[in-house]
Amino acid sequence: MPMKFYALLGLLCLNTIAFAQNWDYYTPFQASGPVPGDFTDVYVNKYQRGVQTISKTENRKSRRRKDDFYRKSEYFINEYLVSGNVFFGDTITNYCQSIVNKLIGDDKTLKEQIRVYSVKSPVVNATATASGIIFVNTGLIAQLETEAQLAYILSHELTHYTENHVLDQYIEREEVLNGENAYRKSSYDEKMLALSTYSTSQELEADKKGYTRFYSNLPYNPSAPHEVLDILQYAELPFDEFAFPKDFFDTQYLVFPADYHLEETAPITAAADYDDKGSTHPNLENRREALGGVIPKNAEGSNFLISEDAFRYCRKIARYEQSRLYLLQRQYPLAIYNSFLLLRNDPHNRYLRLTIAKALQAMLVYHNERDLYKVVEDHEDVEGSSQELYYFFDKLSRNEMATLAVSYSYELKREFPEDPAIARLFDKCLHELVMETELKTADFEKSLPDTSDTEVAEDTLNYRANTKVGRIRQKNTEESLSEKAFYQYAFVGFFQDSVFANAFEEKEAIKANTAYYNPQDRYNKRDKFDKNAALGLEKVVCVTPQYLKLDQRDKDGIKFIATDERLARFRQYIQEIAGKVDLELQMLDYKGNAEFDALQFNDIALLTSWLQERLSHVNHKVLNSDFDYVNNIIERYGTPYVITTGNVSLKVDENVLSPILLSIILPPYAPFALMDLSTQDYESFNYFFAFDLRDANALLAEYNYYQSSDSKDYIRSIIYNSLLQVSDKPKKQTR
Repeated sequence: MPMKFYALLGLLCLNTIAFAQNWDYYTPFQASGPVPGDFTDVYVNKYQRGVQTISKTENRKSRRRKDDFYRKSEYFINEYLVSGNVFFGDTITNYCQSIVNKLIGDDKTLKEQIRVYSVKSPVVNATATASGIIFVNTGLIAQLETEAQLAYILSHELTHYTENHVLDQYIEREEVLNGENAYRKSSYDEKMLALSTYSTSQELEADKKGYTRFYSNLPYNPSAPHEVLDILQYAELPFDEFAFPKDFFDTQYLVFPADYHLEETAPITAAADYDDKGSTHPNLENRREALGGVIPKNAEGSNFLISEDAFRYCRKIARYEQSRLYLLQRQYPLAIYNSFLLLRNDPHNRYLRLTIAKALQAMLVYHNERDLYKVVEDHEDVEGSSQELYYFFDKLSRNEMATLAVSYSYELKREFPEDPAIARLFDKCLHELVMETELKTADFEKSLPDTSDTEVAEDTLNYRANTKVGRIRQKNTEESLSEKAFYQYAFVGFFQDSVFANAFEEKEAIKANTAYYNPQDRYNKRDKFDKNAALGLEKVVCVTPQYLKLDQRDKDGIKFIATDERLARFRQYIQEIAGKVDLELQMLDYKGNAEFDALQFNDIALLTSWLQERLSHVNHKVLNSDFDYVNNIIERYGTPYVITTGNVSLKVDENVLSPILLSIILPPYAPFALMDLSTQDYESFNYFFAFDLRDANALLAEYNYYQSSDSKDYIRSIIYNSLLQVSDKPKKQTR
């Protein structure tokens, strides 16, 4: 096909970009355009469409098994689509779809069946479903080097769909686990090996057929498949590998001791020829050998056919999003390292430096509450250059971490004095330093020490050796100064700034006028909420209610159809009861709502990730990492208050034999045994949370355990009690 055609297609692809990013003020991943039916259609319809593909000529067992497959798979795919992590109409989705369309070529039927959606996830992966959806993770895009590599991965996933691998694997799994056909006399280990072998054979088939049926039809670089395997070998590592500078956090006045850094980081040990027995994927060497049989040697091709500019733009979005995702998942050293890699090409970028400040703030809060180990992995478990960060943060004391966070955030504030997000972050860091440590203004020096008697370093080739910073570092190292001497100079330059000095004094004044409390009290008060709260709220946003029906007697555990039906009722009850307690409630939910548009979709996605992060912090007073993105939502819906709620109901597998035996041994128990056998046993759980988006404060946290079925009246009473606490006005205190 003429290269002019691909150039034109590239221009069209670039025109599908929903908006041009301002990289200093990076906007989180967003969907755009009409909402596809995959997101709006209800689960039951999707399940029924799958069932309609089952041939009536198949035997009963085969039909039942395929019915089970569609009942389960469509439920979980539906949940995934509305998880807030899957997006449509965005730049990455459109770019991937354009590549898929070219790979498919003139097959109109297949082209109509395949839909591509991007997934905001740092995991390096792409997945195909039996219904024709291909999910492409941003973590994968962030790692790739060329469009050709992406095209081969999409060819691989297309083959999984065209060869019915997902359905076939499910059927094979059921036959193996149930000991059917050739597996009747197989041991457990033999069955597990059979499952692994079947899965790896599918992967090898997707590798080879993906190349021969799709990839080779276009003039792409034939070396790209091997390059993809090289990338997968190191997929657990960040998208690039550069030594993290030991002086990255050093300033003119804050210089960290040499022993706070590793002399060298652990080597990367990722192997390609590992033992793949028991694995769902063949090892990379086996995949390379299999591909070698279908890829012609010395062939040539292009790395870019659609658009190199579009590819690099998509990859940049994915890499910037990666920094945010690491924050959301509380992987703070990785958020900093990923941002450092990007700063190498854009050293003054506001968003990347703000990301680092957010990570420092979060680690400071965890450190102040003696829980840093929960968010900073042991450095010995990390390989590669990022290991330096894990070691460094593990060395920092609470006072040192507080000093670093304040220093870094205020340096940023001085550069962006009118930036509200940076100002708020600095205020939070300073609050943690003053209120949660014992540090005071008097603990910090207002001028530098006299370093005139310090010997000049012999290494005159080191441009920093004979500078003020170099002499301070040398003195710290040689004299092993105390902890105080090391960080006491951090704010020398700041105290000359009235903004900093006044902010510090104001925090100290607040602390002086606040009744003394032990920081440990914050830990002791965890999970303690007023059981009869009266918040007095007039309007709230309810985000994606959840519902789950479980049955221990059922092999699947989940009652898929019943869950879907009960969720619809649950949502209806919430809206009805809100009106009865005079609470204005805006329901934001994907499920069963064909009316929502891309704007609401993005609001739900942002609030869902906000809630997930907030719940992961439990009662750590961390400033949520998306705090600067929720202001538009507060303004749009006219309230800063959000609620989320859910219910889980489990039908317990009753032990029938015990009551019967007990009634035989103890005849007086017989009437009770009869009653016990006629009564269904349930264990249920309901949760309800109310948060303030402005400061992530938990206003209400309700946990209700009940040993009864999820009857209409019981569920409504729980909802009523929770919403009443939200809307009820506080009683005036009487003297």
